[in-house]
Amino acid sequence: EDQTSTVTVFVTIGALAHGLGFLYFRTVTKFVVLILHLIATIGIFAWRESSRWSTGAAGDVFAILIDYIVSRKLLVREAGIESAVTLSEKLLLNVLPPVVISKLRTYPDRQVVDVFGSASVMFIYSNIMDIDLSREADDAILAINDIVFLIDQICKDNGAEKIKTSPYMLVCGLPIPKEDHAITLVKCAMKIFSEVASYNLTHIDFPIDVKIGINTGKISAGVLGKMKFQYDVFGDTVNLASRLTSFGEWGTLTIGAETRKAIAPHDPHFVFQDHGEVELKGKGLVHIQQIDLALSNLDALDKELNPVISFGRMEDDEVEVQDA
Repeated sequence: EDQTSTVTVFVTIGALAHGLGFLYFRTVTKFVVLILHLIATIGIFAWRESSRWSTGAAGDVFAILIDYIVSRKLLVREAGIESAVTLSEKLLLNVLPPVVISKLRTYPDRQVVDVFGSASVMFIYSNIMDIDLSREADDAILAINDIVFLIDQICKDNGAEKIKTSPYMLVCGLPIPKEDHAITLVKCAMKIFSEVASYNLTHIDFPIDVKIGINTGKISAGVLGKMKFQYDVFGDTVNLASRLTSFGEWGTLTIGAETRKAIAPHDPHFVFQDHGEVELKGKGLVHIQQIDLALSNLDALDKELNPVISFGRMEDDEVEVQDA
């Protein structure tokens, strides 16, 4: 009777422990733990029969200890696998847009290529890559990282998609279509100039200069590589955006004709500098305009694009009280 009750207690404790633990296990692990628990139960029962213990207390403690150790090892291993999967997911999201990752998982043998009829692309050229790393290399790299992080945050906050870092390129309107992609990138550009100016006030040892070019039009996008993925964009729209950026001087925001048309509804917030027809390498004569950053109104544009809904307080004399 004592032996039977001991085994019963062991089985009950084990069942309760695993019943709770299984909530955190995967299907295969649940099955393995269940089999190990059953084997341990039978083994302890056989051991008790052969040794003819009367109290069974030592056997119970030993069985529960073995059961705990095995379960703990499996739990730690499972947690390690979950942690690795989570880390891999985060790293993948830093390389590819979520919608592109979904396509790769759904169609792993297909090449991911999309054509977007209307999207905008922006290049940011900076002098950060020209910093002399032989002089205070650590500080120079920190400065580079600060600027990249600053641009990354602006890009994320405004719904733009970063493509690469050197030269810094981002897009809007792909891989997820967005109607206001052109004005979104113009807003990002103006914020970047503003933030860089603020940064330079407190980092006089490594002043940063930037110039930006934006173009709008048809863009092709796809995933390159098999061993090391890279999401990239292609087409005449992208090439022209690069040429526009090269045309500008440091501290200028140059836009293409299609971008100019797309942001026309917001003209009251901008002052433009028209450079007329300019010969660009490989593009011929191109009509170029630049946004005057000193005279344009970023705050007014920001308020228009992100209106704040205000709920006014109703005064007492505005409340009508009806007699019952």
